[in-house]
Amino acid sequence: MLSFFRFARRAAVTALLPLCLPAALRALPADFERVTVVSGLNFPQCMKFAPDGRLFLGMHGKGEIAIVKEGKLLATPFAKVPININQRENIIGLAVDPEFAKTGHVYLFYYADVGGSKRMRISRFQGSAANPDVSDGTETVILDSIFVGVYTGGATFFGADGMLYAATGHGASQDSTNLEGKLIRIDARHWPDIIPKDNPFVGRPRWRPEIWALGFREPFTGAADPVTGRIVVNDVGESFAEELDLIQKGGNYGFPICEGNCAKPGMANPWQELRAADPLGRYNVVTGGAFYRGGKYPPEYNGAYFFGDHGKQKIHVKRGDDSAQVFDSYNLAQYIQFDVNPVDGLLYMLDIRNTGNSTVQRLDYKGQVGLAPSGPAPGMRGRLGPEFATAAGRCAGFRFLLGEDPVREARVVVMDVAGHVVADERGAGRSGLELGAGGWPTGTYAYALSGISAEGRAFAKRGLLHRQ
Repeated sequence: MLSFFRFARRAAVTALLPLCLPAALRALPADFERVTVVSGLNFPQCMKFAPDGRLFLGMHGKGEIAIVKEGKLLATPFAKVPININQRENIIGLAVDPEFAKTGHVYLFYYADVGGSKRMRISRFQGSAANPDVSDGTETVILDSIFVGVYTGGATFFGADGMLYAATGHGASQDSTNLEGKLIRIDARHWPDIIPKDNPFVGRPRWRPEIWALGFREPFTGAADPVTGRIVVNDVGESFAEELDLIQKGGNYGFPICEGNCAKPGMANPWQELRAADPLGRYNVVTGGAFYRGGKYPPEYNGAYFFGDHGKQKIHVKRGDDSAQVFDSYNLAQYIQFDVNPVDGLLYMLDIRNTGNSTVQRLDYKGQVGLAPSGPAPGMRGRLGPEFATAAGRCAGFRFLLGEDPVREARVVVMDVAGHVVADERGAGRSGLELGAGGWPTGTYAYALSGISAEGRAFAKRGLLHRQ
């Protein structure tokens, strides 16, 4: 677990940063701004939104699951858990069931204090039927005695497949008989039958059936893209590199044999290696990650992976398989968790502080959604852009060409001269998007087309449409 006592090797670097820098070095991209939603939090460690917009927080300093509702921290916690607040490892991960409205389930990944000894476990808490802001007081232990080591991991999230994923840190990352340094995949909704039949090592001798992937050092956070189902885990490195790992079923990500890119047979390279010794000083302790699908930012951010760096105090963004870029070049926050609010469509960040004054911040966008830089992705074949579709000699709509090869995903947003969105079409595995324009008034419209090519690269194009 990343805590306030961990990472002394790298934390010393941040002490050398100046307290004041030119505004250009602190600026977000144009029209973006950070807004503090709630402050004064006592050592929160993780956060997840419920489908109704309530924000659940795992409070490391109190051993509680707290709720932020309508911008306010509720006085009564959702649940309390048996922890030793004097130990470094307490609450490390939290997940809210995507079907929360039906199930009322919240899952906590934490170290329980049981008779003076600690046990890493995943437990389920049930919202009360009388008051969904508090649990009914019961705890169902889904998986117990997972790991008792130091580098604890903590990535906890639901996949697009409805399975619960939880990651642990190293100790014996290459040992198939335990769950250290592994990404676990379980069917938590159907407890006690939690082992999915399609897990890669089910039925293999000397393999724990919960394992989905292995070879991690400290997989602190992770996320699943709700559209493509792709899973990324942020693995904090030891001395050489941080990793963004694009998870494959049964994949081995190398630790402790490799750190970063690995030429060893049977080892998977990371989606991106983030070197601690980057000449631009960009990477230090990779934390906080979320795929953005909220529709409130310019379309070049649709499907982008946002992640933080606790040590360098920056936010980065990775579009498709392109290299990550700095999104927020400098600020004094230390973001460790990101999540997208399904109600307002905005990205939220958890900023931890040693003083007990941690905050939840929101990333707002004040510009016009739908405009993006022009240009196809490198290697794309064929035309990219609109053409007329006619019927009976009249304009019936527009077809947006996406090259000769079906793209992984695409989106086109069309706005009128007043900035109102008149069309917002998405698609995957296609070579074109069709928009009907029969009901549009005659005039000029702006379009913004974006997506991920067949080769995994981001593309974007914008321009004008003329409805005659």
